[in-house]
Amino acid sequence: MATKAEPRWDTGGTTRKRRRKKAPDPEQLKILRLDLHTIMEQIRLLDSEMEQDPCLSAGALGSVLAQIETFKQQLEQVRDRIRSLKASIAL
Repeated sequence: MATKAEPRWDTGGTTRKRRRKKAPDPEQLKILRLDLHTIMEQIRLLDSEMEQDPCLSAGALGSVLAQIETFKQQLEQVRDRIRSLKASIAL
């Protein structure tokens, strides 16, 4: 397995291995998209649960809202990972 070497400018004449760009796995993108849809569906279910039961106690309502907020954060993380994966594929 041959590797290319680049000169290092900070030391006198030594070389280092060039990093290989790892090809992104298309399956990983598919899994992330499934995660995205799953999280969105969970948010929709919790939202519809709040609409269907207007008599939820304050504690239950707070719990549902906290779960929705957690799912929204996870959703944003998945979206960021999808964007970065798409960007690495485009390169």
